[in-house]
Amino acid sequence: MIVGGIGVGLVNPPLASTAVGVVAPQRAGMASGINSTFRQVGIATGIALLGTLFSNDVKNEVLTRTAAVPGLSARGHATPNRTICTESTIQRQTPNSINIRSA
Repeated sequence: MIVGGIGVGLVNPPLASTAVGVVAPQRAGMASGINSTFRQVGIATGIALLGTLFSNDVKNEVLTRTAAVPGLSARGHATPNRTICTESTIQRQTPNSINIRSA
């Protein structure tokens, strides 16, 4: 990531000056704005993608490690009395007036 950050830092100034330098001076502001807009959209999209991938990896790792612990399950969590708490258990213990929906 450090190498990628250094690379992006070295590429951005020449890229911005090229985007402004290849258009007529009357349109330099528009070229700069478009360059900045697309850079921000790319950064936001990249962060969202990497966040999704990281979140998925963390979830898989947590499920893998908790599966190895006695009393824990991928379908629920252990309560203090060592019973597995699943959605069907919650629905049996919940009054009919409360509606629980699955995620």
